[in-house]
Parts: sequence; C-alpha cells; structure tokens
Amino acid sequence: MPTAKARYKGDGAGQKPRDFSDRLEATLRSHYPDQNAESDPVFGHPADAFVEEVLAEARGALSRLHWDQFDLTKQEIRAEQADLLKTLKDGHEKLRNVSRDLDRLLGIDADPLGCADKIEELIGYVKNADSLIDQLPRVAI
Repeated sequence: MPTAKARYKGDGAGQKPRDFSDRLEATLRSHYPDQNAESDPVFGHPADAFVEEVLAEARGALSRLHWDQFDLTKQEIRAEQADLLKTLKDGHEKLRNVSRDLDRLLGIDADPLGCADKIEELIGYVKNADSLIDQLPRVAI
C-alpha cells in the first residue's frame, strides 16, 4: 500500500466550481419536448425553466465533487502533520541559530528569536493534533 503524502490543498477558500457555458444551456434548451410552447410574459418560456432545473441539479453535483477534493484521509492528514512538524522544527532551529552577522543585516525589527518562540508555540499545537486525528473516522470528514 503506498504511503500517503502531504497534500496541502487548503480549505478551498476563494475557489469555486466552474459554471456551465451558454452553449450547454442552448443545447439543453433544444431538448425541451415542446419547443412551440407559449412564452409567458412573466415566467418566460417553459424550456428556460427546464434548463434551469437541469443545471441546478448538475451544479449541486459539481459543487459536491469540487468540495470533495479538499477532503483528506486520516493518513493524508498524518502525512501533512508530520511534514509540517518537520518544517517547523527545522525553521525553529535555524531561527535560534542565526549568525550574528546575518542578524545585524536583518535589522532590529526582524526578531528571529521572537519568531522562533512563536514557531515553538505552533509546534505544540501541531503535535497536539495527533490525538484529534486518532478520533476522526477512517476517512476524514
């Protein structure tokens, strides 16, 4: 069985599924059984309602597929946690040991030791996620 990899897919914020083209709408409209139906002045042609119903169902399915790509398995979450933990520990160690010469060049506001302290705090949160991962169902959310 292959080892899960850290995916870093994010939560999908700012992304949305593609919408359907005007060409598809026209094609669906042509499949409405009664093309000669009267167009209502308020509600429009019944073929337009037919197209909207079909596309509403399709949009729902497309949306579910879109958001499903951001779901991870427990193994993928563990891989991401382990990878992030390693990266944070490496960064923490490097910030704690910045050379005096580089520290001077960074300027007084850079505060590598303060950053290292914040990273150390974050390391604790990432480590504590271990027990929460154990409580997830086989496939996360």
